[in-house]
Amino acid sequence: MKRKVFNFSLLASVSLLVFGVTGLSSCANSSVAVPRVKLEASTINMEVGDTKPIKLSVQKGYENYQQRWFTSNENVVHIINSSKGYVAAVGEGSATVTAAIAGAYVDCTVLVTDNGGDPSAARFTLSPTSVSIEEGKTAQLTWNVNPSSTTIAFSVDNSAVATVDEMGLITGVAAGSCVVTAVASNGLTRRCTVTVKGSGGEGGGGTDDIGVSSNLGYTGSLSVGAPEKQMAFMQELLRDFNRLTNSSIKFDVTQVEEGKGAAQFANAGAAPAIFPYASDQIVDFQNLGALTSLRTDNVKWIRDNMLPDALTAARVGTATLGYPFTSDNGVVMFYDGSVVTDPSSIDTFDELLQLASQKGLEVDFKLTEGFYAAGALHSYTKGKSLYTLTPTNTGYKSTANFNSEAGNKAIRVCYDLLTDDREVIRFGDGAPGTSGILATIVDTSYVQSFKTLMGNKYAVAPLPAVDNEGTRMGAYLGYKFYGVNQTLDNDSKTKAHDVAKFLVSAYSQTKRFNRFQSKPTITSLQAMVASEPHIAALNEQAKFNSTVLLTAAGSELWSATSKALNKIYEETFTPTDQNYTSVLQELDATLKVTK
Repeated sequence: MKRKVFNFSLLASVSLLVFGVTGLSSCANSSVAVPRVKLEASTINMEVGDTKPIKLSVQKGYENYQQRWFTSNENVVHIINSSKGYVAAVGEGSATVTAAIAGAYVDCTVLVTDNGGDPSAARFTLSPTSVSIEEGKTAQLTWNVNPSSTTIAFSVDNSAVATVDEMGLITGVAAGSCVVTAVASNGLTRRCTVTVKGSGGEGGGGTDDIGVSSNLGYTGSLSVGAPEKQMAFMQELLRDFNRLTNSSIKFDVTQVEEGKGAAQFANAGAAPAIFPYASDQIVDFQNLGALTSLRTDNVKWIRDNMLPDALTAARVGTATLGYPFTSDNGVVMFYDGSVVTDPSSIDTFDELLQLASQKGLEVDFKLTEGFYAAGALHSYTKGKSLYTLTPTNTGYKSTANFNSEAGNKAIRVCYDLLTDDREVIRFGDGAPGTSGILATIVDTSYVQSFKTLMGNKYAVAPLPAVDNEGTRMGAYLGYKFYGVNQTLDNDSKTKAHDVAKFLVSAYSQTKRFNRFQSKPTITSLQAMVASEPHIAALNEQAKFNSTVLLTAAGSELWSATSKALNKIYEETFTPTDQNYTSVLQELDATLKVTK
């Protein structure tokens, strides 16, 4: 298909919205003042194997701003801590080390000589080297490795004492000692000695709030669904449930992918007793008859303890149908911080695509997929929706109205992105910093894998701006839920509700965040996670999201949105003022879905 010429007239007049040093905060003035900064020297000499902090002097008033550090050559100088000026000399040669803070950047040259020093200690550090925890408690290993693309494999010599997952999270199982070994693909090995003490209390997730009574004493059996990559984690949480509630339920954990919805089950009875699903699937499952309404006391518990949007997203009509556990469906932009030395230069789509073209890189945005497309089409709705969801005697009817000022503007933006003549946009899900990708626009469920792949290159921001009024590309703030199967008998349903409530408790959400970096829905946990760059970006992007109410429009609506945008993408004409209305009307008609 011939790509269309991208007319950036809509974006060319965009005034620069400057990211702060972390790429998260913004202001509407491109000439915003930056602090005076200075490094201890313009040239620093080191020997292979040396490590040292580089002192950064900052103008008064900016001392507490977050720092970011970069190196031009990881084979010469390795940044041990990307938020502090702590570096290691790992090879002979020279490298430019850059410090960034509050929009200011300063460089120094580091000259490294090889006098027989051992660089291995600097190439792979593991912390802590010994840890003592109680049964059921966790400890997180952290590491720094050079080059940053190096992968780490963890193992434990006695899984009866402790387990370790692929992200270095150690969980105490029973009293005793063992050794966790971390093997890096750069050929180096590090170890941590683990001592597990007898349980002195509850709280493997970092908090004692488990959401339910500690003396439930349940027996019997229940089936529980979990995504493929979280099967082991679910089994761990269910063991915690039995231990912390004095229960002995036999749990059968089966694979259920959150994003596939009701299509996974031929009928309601085929669903597990408790299963995960994404917020856009709630109507599908309700129409299938697979979801039971939450108990009144549990709805009150969610209302009192969780983010208000989480409760809103769980409702269809007057019924509350799911237990919210993460909001990691929110869409932000991950980018390669080693290429983007000035984050303010990529605040608009025009600037982002120009930079990608200049660097010979690509921007990855799954705009032709329903979830991302439907969010993007609400860029100008200011928290409202172009969709209408109304009940019928057979389910729900979803309609859309893009033949409006907001819809017209949003379609133009999407059309221009889909047909960009610079050919730097692709529609996959690759990580920035790999395979020639500068930036990736995707939901934050990717954060842990991106962090692992990118290392010191990791950077994240809200989606770029699309006009000169500060409007950013829209995106749905999606939630993940646990649902309880409507077809269960009353006894099993009672148990299932309590298990689901435990799975979304502060205990479980803390443990989930530590493992997968998923944003919790528990209000009291927000302060704990707010300093994470992807959480800050998600919170900023939430200001430009469409209402979560209508994420309940269902998978057929997402699919119709995707097909409609693909059709526009494949058209051989560029929409003009004369025929643009007909394009919008056709999109409206395509998006009418009756259930």
